[in-house]
Amino acid sequence: MSHSSIETHQRLAQKKLIQILKLAQSFSGLSRLGPKPPWSVTLEWVGSKTMTRLNGVFRGKFVSTDILSFPTTRIFQEQGLLGELVICLPVLKAQAKKYGTLRQEIEVLIVHGVLHLLGLDHEVNPKEAKRMARWEVKLLEALWGVRSKDPQKRLGLIDRVYSGMKVS
Repeated sequence: MSHSSIETHQRLAQKKLIQILKLAQSFSGLSRLGPKPPWSVTLEWVGSKTMTRLNGVFRGKFVSTDILSFPTTRIFQEQGLLGELVICLPVLKAQAKKYGTLRQEIEVLIVHGVLHLLGLDHEVNPKEAKRMARWEVKLLEALWGVRSKDPQKRLGLIDRVYSGMKVS
């Protein structure tokens, strides 16, 4: 992973992160889940080896994944810091080729990660997966300014994973 590649992606992601946090705060259903705004989130980029190690240590899954969310402690949350998002650049790039553009994939990952930092978790049960999937779609459609008629272009991460199941 080259330093300039990381910097380019970091700048784009930072802009998108700020935009997504403001958007999420504008939805009363989401703003109630977090501390008093403004919210902030730190963002870290890693390669596949580091992501595999992190995913193994924290989730018991020894494979590289696209994004991990690490909520902060209550005292920091009260100050508006939701936590940290860790994105795996090689996985991001591969998914961007499959599902759309790099910008879109960054947005999808950040939306998913922010929802986790707000306490939503699609792995708890099917009802919670549906709730989180609806919020993913709602935020992405608001971010993109349109409701996409092409389901592949509007899917959040949860819809992708459960594409054979009715989630939303």
